[in-house]
Amino acid sequence: MSKPLEKLYRCYNKQFFSGRLPKYKVMFISKFSSKTQVGECDPTKHVIKIAKGIKNYPCEVKMTLFHEMVHAKLLEGKQITFKVAYNYHSNKFQREMLRLAKAGAFKGIW
Repeated sequence: MSKPLEKLYRCYNKQFFSGRLPKYKVMFISKFSSKTQVGECDPTKHVIKIAKGIKNYPCEVKMTLFHEMVHAKLLEGKQITFKVAYNYHSNKFQREMLRLAKAGAFKGIW
């Protein structure tokens, strides 16, 4: 568990999601199954994992956290099935990322 990541999660939740996302544990982890993966959201356990390899790149960490928070928003209360997992980056996901961009979430980090 990373206190600074969880603090950032709470801040972003309040500022960009009106505090509607549930409490999540947010942590750095050393390894994912894919070498290119940098983040993961598990809405059933309320855990967001971010690759330790990007820890020294604050902009990448923040962008990854936003990305995973969008997953948290869109997957809240859903059973994770192949169909749901396949649609992780659906049009709905893209619209939510665009909403964040328009709200200034990525200012100074992208």
